[in-house]
This record gives sequence, C-alpha cells and structure tokens, in this order.
Amino acid sequence: MKLFVLSLLAISFLTITSCSKYSDGPGISFTSRKARLCNDWILESYFRNETDKTDETKTIKLVFDKDGTYSMSTVANYTGQFQGVYENGTWQFEDNKGQIFLYQGEDEEPVHVYTIKELRRKRLKLEEKFTSIGVTNTYQYVIF
Repeated sequence: MKLFVLSLLAISFLTITSCSKYSDGPGISFTSRKARLCNDWILESYFRNETDKTDETKTIKLVFDKDGTYSMSTVANYTGQFQGVYENGTWQFEDNKGQIFLYQGEDEEPVHVYTIKELRRKRLKLEEKFTSIGVTNTYQYVIF
C-alpha cells in the first residue's frame, strides 16, 4: 500500500511540475482553454521587441466569444477627440501549437496569428511575430 501511495505521489508530482502548454503558465488548469479565453479583455501593457510601448491615451479591448467570433476595438483620445478603430471576425485555435488565428470576412489567411504565452482566468498574454521586419509584439490583457 505504501508503494502504491508513493507511486501515485511521484506521478502526481511529475505531472504538476512538467512543462506547461504556455511558457508563462499556468502549469495546470481545471478549466478548458476555450473557457479561459472567451472573455472581455482590456490591454494592460504592450511591448515591441521587449520595449514598453504602452500608450495611456489608447484603450484596446479584445473580446473572444464561445461561438468562435471576436471583436477588437481601439479608442484613442488625442487632444480631447476620440478616434476609434474596430475589427471583428472569427477565431480558432491552431491545434497543439498554442496559437490563435483571427480571420476577417471570407479571408482564408488569418489577419492575426497570436502565440499564447499565458492563459489564465483573469490574465492573457499574447505574442505576435512579424519575422519579415524583425518585430515581436507582446500584449498583456486583463479582464475588464
């Protein structure tokens, strides 16, 4: 019986401490990735090539819905005038690669390809690489 309990503890420890699907965690979650992703997110910080480019004059919201649709809005306040940019479309996970593809209209190519770095109930960290110009954008969202 002791051997069984020790074996069970060892397997549990290895499972919990093994590599997580996303580089910044969590190591284990009892909620599906779709349930964690489908929420209303607001941009907390934005980095370009590891340099903080967060702009306090902009509010960026990203909404993922369970029906496979998304919407993104960017509202900027420049000298007291509000300017907005909106987009919407469909989203899907790229299986086993930890990526989310965003599509607009009937386009077959995604308009955004995000690599999930962190996916928690109240925190989302996405990375978007533009290898042709050597730019990596990292977006950190929280629930609003």
